[in-house]
Amino acid sequence: MLQIGLIGAADSIEAILDVSREYAEKAVFTSYTYDRKEDTLGLVRNHLSEFDAILLSGRVPYNIVSSQLSVEKPMVYVPHNGSCIYRTLWEIKAAGLSLEDVSFDTINEQEIREIYRELGIEDEKINVYEYDGDIDYEVLAAFHKTLFDKNPSHVAVTCLLKTYDILKERGLPVFRVNLTKSLIRQVIETAIYEGNNMILKANQIAVAILDIDDFKKHVKASTSEYEIQKLKLKLNELLLDYAKVVEGSVFNLGTDKFMLFTTGGALEDRENARERERFLETVNRQLGISVSMGIGYGKTAYEAELHAKIGVKHAKEVGSGCVFAVDRLKNITGPLGHDESLSYSYQTDNKANDKVASQTGLSVKNVQKIQSIISKQGNKMTSKELAFYLNMTERSARRILTLLSEKDYAVAIGEENAGSKGRPRIIYQLNL
Repeated sequence: MLQIGLIGAADSIEAILDVSREYAEKAVFTSYTYDRKEDTLGLVRNHLSEFDAILLSGRVPYNIVSSQLSVEKPMVYVPHNGSCIYRTLWEIKAAGLSLEDVSFDTINEQEIREIYRELGIEDEKINVYEYDGDIDYEVLAAFHKTLFDKNPSHVAVTCLLKTYDILKERGLPVFRVNLTKSLIRQVIETAIYEGNNMILKANQIAVAILDIDDFKKHVKASTSEYEIQKLKLKLNELLLDYAKVVEGSVFNLGTDKFMLFTTGGALEDRENARERERFLETVNRQLGISVSMGIGYGKTAYEAELHAKIGVKHAKEVGSGCVFAVDRLKNITGPLGHDESLSYSYQTDNKANDKVASQTGLSVKNVQKIQSIISKQGNKMTSKELAFYLNMTERSARRILTLLSEKDYAVAIGEENAGSKGRPRIIYQLNL
């Protein structure tokens, strides 16, 4: 059965364990609590091998781990937001205290102010201590204490148990943002889904197809058939070394193509992903050629091979030396290892995307790619940024933005100075 590790502050873990009993038939939950958040890193490092997924009690321990440790298994946390904040405000009101002079820590300020406006409460005296990464308990306590010293009716709200204890000892009116059951359920279900998905991917078949780029040009440039055969033998030798790392088997598909069979878990491993990059660099450096690669996943070898063929087709379209992966849900991701890597579905059964494509004359694939860019970078971009991600000329990107604008799927919202030469680029807001 799926093994999920729960790590965090004692009171939060107790609340998570209480809800986890509802999921006893889907997963086994094992908990570890810390006295100080700094202990999170050691707990995850020492017990990571025991679990299929890690659930942390809040954003602070999550940031500590993700910033210092490379965790390949699914790792999620329960955010202190939404219903948690509403419940805390209700507790403050029930205690007969004012909601208009409150300080919050480790919560998104925009969300706090939006909640206040929705409730019709004045937010001018609200103070929020946001953070990026780790934070010190005493620093947070000092933040709240300074505001309390200025106004004795001031109320402090913290997400951290240790900071809560410190402020309580110093006599401040302080409330802890506790997790709600509905929010805990959402995160537990996410952990179960991602954990099962990881196991499924690790156990499914993976196929990689390699295609020598511009092979016909190499044939024409060679002085003899012997040189071509020697090149293919050297490539096969390098591929065998790579196959050993990912525990796979290599097959020669003919003139310029090779196939590698292995498991999804082997190819998903981060170190093996870096090994793939090193393999491609070695091929380019030692043999003076580049290869495109398509990686396919599936329950059967046939399904995985079919997806690998789609992946290598996309890699060839983008350019030399690219790698694209296609999973069982027919989502394609690539170029792997590049900043402009995108993830989108190559299926065309989305009616909304079909509508955008038919109205603008764009391909459904490009519409899906643009949506992927928006999810990754936001919905504001210039023609240069769009060209970078779609691997096309800026002129072509401008044409796409013009087509989207004509059908109200994009609107010009400003200009970006392109430098001393040339016209400033228009910044568009995309609404797809």
